[in-house]
Amino acid sequence: MKRLLCVLVSLALLFCAAPLGALAEGGVTQQNLDASQFTAGEEEGLPALTAYASPTPSQLAAQTPSQEDVENAQNVSVTLDTQALIDQAGVSPYGFLYPDTYCVLMDASTGRVLAEQNSHAQVAPASVTKVMTMLLLCEAMEAGQIGEQDIVTASAYASSIGGSQIYLEEGEQMTVEDLMMSLALPSANDAAVCLGEYLCGSEEAFVERMNQRAQELGMENTHFANPHGLDEEGHYSSAYDVALMTRQLLQSQLGRKYVSTQRYVLREGTGRDWTMINSNPLLATYDGCIGVKTGFTDAAHYCLSSAAERDGSTFIAVCLGAVTTTSRNEECQGMLDYAFANYKTITPEPVTIPAQTLPVELGLYQQAATQPVTLTFTPLLIPAGAEAAVETDFSVQPSITAPLEQTASVGEITVTLNGEQGYSQPITPAQPVERRGFWAAFGALWQRVFGM
Repeated sequence: MKRLLCVLVSLALLFCAAPLGALAEGGVTQQNLDASQFTAGEEEGLPALTAYASPTPSQLAAQTPSQEDVENAQNVSVTLDTQALIDQAGVSPYGFLYPDTYCVLMDASTGRVLAEQNSHAQVAPASVTKVMTMLLLCEAMEAGQIGEQDIVTASAYASSIGGSQIYLEEGEQMTVEDLMMSLALPSANDAAVCLGEYLCGSEEAFVERMNQRAQELGMENTHFANPHGLDEEGHYSSAYDVALMTRQLLQSQLGRKYVSTQRYVLREGTGRDWTMINSNPLLATYDGCIGVKTGFTDAAHYCLSSAAERDGSTFIAVCLGAVTTTSRNEECQGMLDYAFANYKTITPEPVTIPAQTLPVELGLYQQAATQPVTLTFTPLLIPAGAEAAVETDFSVQPSITAPLEQTASVGEITVTLNGEQGYSQPITPAQPVERRGFWAAFGALWQRVFGM
């Protein structure tokens, strides 16, 4: 009996150090792995899973991820560089019409600047300030902090604010929605203060939040002193920063609703009815215009942050410091025309790389699954006449040897844009691959010898 135990122990030790397939007939190893799908049944008490050979790139298209793969996939955001496509197209730079203005043209999907002129200069932004005011209110509504139908009571201070206004009276009550429309359409300063007080308790606290949000968005040349945009010391922004906050506002469905509304009836049925008309003329005259905000003060002159959308592409054109409304509007229209004539944005469909089950040598289990991965692509800015062919392939090792950390690479995913590799990332096991120990090997041999 002792001799038998010694033999079993020796074999177990050998079993720990040798590939399972070399000792167990029918085991899965790199040598006997067939190029087609196969199923390995349970063997010698060690669990086994369905295994697949490593697919060739041409086989990827035929693989349909299971619902389980999609649900358990690691989500990865992929951004591809399209500069080579843009360089090949030879797009001519935009020629600004008025050199003394502060302008920027930005792709709303990617944040890429397509044209700029004095774009980082610190200047008075007038009522374009209200883009940030609306952004904070929209984010608060989307977070459930306040609601569109909440009733807001005007304070004495809010009703005293001059300039563009809806002539709020102290104690007058309106819904958040009414006040937001008053911000977006006639650019009411009293509505801006009223909403700021409602959200943060005071105008000062609201302005502090405006500046905090500006920092979060990377608005390096902006400092707000009020929520409405009337000229005040220490109140400034830049064309680029205005584009940044405009881009953020357009990501809000509520924000889009407010800035794209052309008419709205305020105080309906009260005897003080007022059909408000949006102050942005491009909403009625420019194809695809979706907003955003006008402004004027003596210091700022005429300002406009505008945006338009066509066929899935959205561009933002900002012009600050224009001498007339005509020059302001012409500059924004010219930038938008240039953008639509020369660029477009597309978003490739997400791709899920299915889990692969690989044979394991020296492992506690015969097979190990890889982590499924879903690649979600960010929008691509490309020349208007170009095509962008995005292809995704992957490969995995024929087998793996235990032990293996969960972060170890057992394959690679590659993404190409028009034949050029633009992204790659490793494929990893779904969990650590453990090496089989002495007692697992001893148990398997005992079962083989004694059948129990």
